[in-house]
Amino acid sequence: MKEWIKRNKYNPEDVTLVNFDVGSSVEAINEGKILCNEHNIIFEEADNPAIQACFKRAIELAKEISSEWVAYQQQDTWSITKDFYHHLNTRLNNLGHREEIGFVGVNIYHDYNDIKKIDGTEKWMTPARCMLQVGDGWYRRKIGTRVNFDAFEQKDFLTESIFWVLGACHINTFNNIKVDDRFEFILGFDDMIFQLLLKNKYQLVLSGLDLAHDQSMKEGTGIQKKSTVAAESLVRKFYGRTDYRKVWKDKHGFDFNFQKHRFNFKNQLLGRICSRIVRILLPYYFSGLDSVMRHEYKNNEKVQKSELVEKFYKHDSKMGPIMYLEEL
Repeated sequence: MKEWIKRNKYNPEDVTLVNFDVGSSVEAINEGKILCNEHNIIFEEADNPAIQACFKRAIELAKEISSEWVAYQQQDTWSITKDFYHHLNTRLNNLGHREEIGFVGVNIYHDYNDIKKIDGTEKWMTPARCMLQVGDGWYRRKIGTRVNFDAFEQKDFLTESIFWVLGACHINTFNNIKVDDRFEFILGFDDMIFQLLLKNKYQLVLSGLDLAHDQSMKEGTGIQKKSTVAAESLVRKFYGRTDYRKVWKDKHGFDFNFQKHRFNFKNQLLGRICSRIVRILLPYYFSGLDSVMRHEYKNNEKVQKSELVEKFYKHDSKMGPIMYLEEL
């Protein structure tokens, strides 16, 4: 939290900040309360640490102060755009509540390879994730990714999923989400988004607002740099339940797995090696292969679908976004 405060400038007139503590020691909680009090931040000890439950509590707090939007932001992020929170607040309030829109995100510079490209110009970096579209699960600048940013204008665009290190939701839109606290952290945001997709609500990425997701900010805290890249005991300690993929599959009928179906071998290491080789040598071919996620969604007749989910399943991001906000 100290590092987040150092790197993010905000005006309390633009935003009300709430820090959710989800299981720290008594000593850390006391330190957090003092720090938050010094910086005009509400300190909330979560009764339920699950991310969806915390978001619901944030919605309740927003209603108490007559605020219409709640924006979740991770502590390993910092704003790039000048007066970021003022502009985000203005854009969200101008957008207001729209029945067709679920979560709202921004353009993310995702870790070192993106962050080193900050140069003051406007360009899409890692603005979105995608679950069921052809590709590797992301809109990003990486070999083997399907998206073609040359086909994207600098305009607010609609998408299947945002990159939710920052994700905003209107208080009325959240009524469409049924809190599932089996997802303590990992896949919790993805589940909320998929619930909205099943109700035919697009997600939205705002142009001209840049945020850095800088996982180096975790260094020295004891928390692993990448949430799932650690021993299972560490993942459980800092991020909760580790059976999140089973929970997802039991609920939605398909595995949350971006690995290419063609390389989904019993020998997982061999599968990753083959996948890596093809990604490097044949990136366009690789980008067009179905993921395990797409394959299981397509081949399970019992999977719950919606018109919008099917629309995204058929969309190819090499052609650009499915739609700009102005076209909605």
